[in-house]
Amino acid sequence: MVENLPAENTMILQNSIDALFHSGMHRLTLRAVAVLLLLCYNAEPPWTMASLSVKLGIPQGATSYALDRLAAEGLLRRVPHPSDGRVRLALLTQSGRGLCRKLVTASKAPERA
Repeated sequence: MVENLPAENTMILQNSIDALFHSGMHRLTLRAVAVLLLLCYNAEPPWTMASLSVKLGIPQGATSYALDRLAAEGLLRRVPHPSDGRVRLALLTQSGRGLCRKLVTASKAPERA
């Protein structure tokens, strides 16, 4: 997953992980961080578990676990799909959007030596 990132995105990822660590979110798994970053940087809702799994190239079970971790931290919530009751959508909470703003700011920080 991470090894497939374009070189210019590795600094964004590193700065975002640093910001997560310093914000107290170091309990999140790398997959949960990947899901969070996808939700932060790709504002094309609705994101279902299946669409997140496909986009990130990870199994649906791992995606579900990552969503559970993010929900437990209060960063996202799952809501029913308006036309398909079997499907849940992943939406950032206010706290999640606030953390995204911090991550976006951190991703623009100059590379650390």
